[in-house]
Amino acid sequence: MSTISVLITALALSMDAMSLSIYQGIASTESQKKQNFLKIVLTFGIFQFAMALVGSLSGILFIHYISLYSKYVSFAIFLFLGLMMLKEALKKEEMEYDEKYLDFKTLIIMGIATSLDALLVGLTFSILPFYQTFLYTVEIGVITAIIAGLGFILGDKFGNILGQKSHFLGAALLIFISINILL
Repeated sequence: MSTISVLITALALSMDAMSLSIYQGIASTESQKKQNFLKIVLTFGIFQFAMALVGSLSGILFIHYISLYSKYVSFAIFLFLGLMMLKEALKKEEMEYDEKYLDFKTLIIMGIATSLDALLVGLTFSILPFYQTFLYTVEIGVITAIIAGLGFILGDKFGNILGQKSHFLGAALLIFISINILL
């Protein structure tokens, strides 16, 4: 696999993380933006890297079991997050960002949900020498972190323009992704 192929793969893998990052950029208050930006960038970058590396180390042994259920687990998590955001968007009063929303547990769930496909991609690296696998998985993690950061910034800019309706947009985006995962 060439470096360009890994770059394209990393960009494709980072789209789920970007979607969640856009919502986080929309939902974060001014006082939380810097902290949430770092949480999002680090969570998605580290999880994409780690899951791709674990996938490559797992090799052929587990490919059958992982490939059977990853689609459904990702679907359920994205649907749950989308419905949770929709519930918040339907509240009549002006919404305030829940500081607990980006707690450790939520970050772990989002990290896993967005990186299950990286686990499968990592399996394709299992035939490569370890140093090459490590470099490719680092590339995936770094690119995902950059894309997640860009998504957060985009969400921040568009969230200010759209106001409370931006929560509907974030919810719709996540629900759409969850449905698209099954197709």
